[in-house]
Amino acid sequence: KLPLLVRDIPVYEGWLKNNYNCHMGKNNEDFIKKIKVILSEDQTTIINNGYETVKKRDISETGKELVKIYKEIINASKS
Repeated sequence: KLPLLVRDIPVYEGWLKNNYNCHMGKNNEDFIKKIKVILSEDQTTIINNGYETVKKRDISETGKELVKIYKEIINASKS
C-alpha cells in the first residue's frame, strides 16, 4: 500500500488514472514534481484507490473471471 508513480503511457490507459489511483508523469520534470507531492501531501485516498484497482487485477480474480467465461461457453455449446 504505497503511492504508485508510473510513466504516462498507453499501456495504463483505462485502468490507472492520474491523481485517482496513481501518479503519472510524462518526463523527468513531471516525476520530480510528483515525487515532491507524494512526500509532502496525504496520499491515503490515492493509495486506497490504487489498492482497490490492484485487487481487481489480482491473478486469482482473473482466474475466477476465466472460470466464469469458460462455464458460460460450455453451457452455451450444450444448448
